[in-house]
Amino acid sequence: ALVDDREAHFSWVEEHGIYDIQPRSGEIPAGDFLHVKLTYHHRSVGTHILPVVFNVQDGRSALFYLKAHSVAPSVGCLSVRSSVVQLQPVCLDMERGPVQPVELTNSGMMAAAWRVDMQSISAHNEANYNFELLSVSPIEGVLEPQSSTFLYFRFTPLEAKSYAIPMRIEMLKDGRPSEELLFELRADGYDPEGERPQVEPYFQPNLPIQTYAPVPGWGAALSIEMLDFGSCPLRSQVSQLLVLVNYSSEFVLSYQWDPRSLFREGELRMEPSMGELSPGSHC
Repeated sequence: ALVDDREAHFSWVEEHGIYDIQPRSGEIPAGDFLHVKLTYHHRSVGTHILPVVFNVQDGRSALFYLKAHSVAPSVGCLSVRSSVVQLQPVCLDMERGPVQPVELTNSGMMAAAWRVDMQSISAHNEANYNFELLSVSPIEGVLEPQSSTFLYFRFTPLEAKSYAIPMRIEMLKDGRPSEELLFELRADGYDPEGERPQVEPYFQPNLPIQTYAPVPGWGAALSIEMLDFGSCPLRSQVSQLLVLVNYSSEFVLSYQWDPRSLFREGELRMEPSMGELSPGSHC
C-alpha cells in the first residue's frame, strides 16, 4: 500500500506539472556547457516529490529525487539545514566549548514567532551530573518572512563519546504552539590524546569552487565561492583575494558584504565592504 501511495503521488505531481525541466534533451559539444532550468510551481500546499532519470547516451544514468514543499501564503515555515545537524567535535580539555551557529530560516510569507523547547536540553544536562553539556541562545524570537537567524549552541562534553540530542522548536500563534520543527543535534567529545573525529563537511569537497559560466539572468559572479583560510595561528592576520564581476552590459551593480553577525568585531574584515560596479567591470 505504501508503494502504491508513492506511485500515485509521483503520478499526480507529474500530471499536474508541478516540476518543469528545460531543455529536456540536447547535445553538448566537447568543452562546452549548457544551463538546465528546473522550475517548481507552487500550485498546491504540501510536499511534492518526483523521481527523475538523467540519461547520457552511451554512458551512465543517474536517478534524482526532486523534493519541495509549499505552504499557505498566510503562515510561516521554519526549517534548518537538515533533519540531523552535526556540530563540530570538541576536545575534553576545553573548559567551555566554542559557540557553534545553526541557521534557522522562515521561508514562509508571514512572520513566524518561535521558541526553543528547552526540555530535552535540560534533561541531557541533568543526566550529565547537572553539568551544562549544551546551551543555546537565543531561545525565542520572531522571524520575518523570507529571512533567517542563527541559534548559537555551546557544546562542552564530559566524555569522549557521541551525543545525540533531539531538538524541538515551536512556532507560536497568539502565544501558543501551533506547529513544531523537529531535528536532531549530534556532537562528539574526544580525548586530547586521541584522534579528532571526522564529520561530514557542509559542502562536499568535490563541488566546484567557482561558477563554470555566468547564470542566465544573473548579473554578477565571484571568481571563487569558497574561501579556505586553513589553520590560522592565534592573533595572526590571514588574507584571501577574490574578484567580483559585473557581467551585465547595461546595469550598474551595487553590492554590500554582510557577515550576518557570525563574527565578533575585528575577526573578519572585507575591503571594500560596499560599492558599485559599472557594466562589464570588476573589483
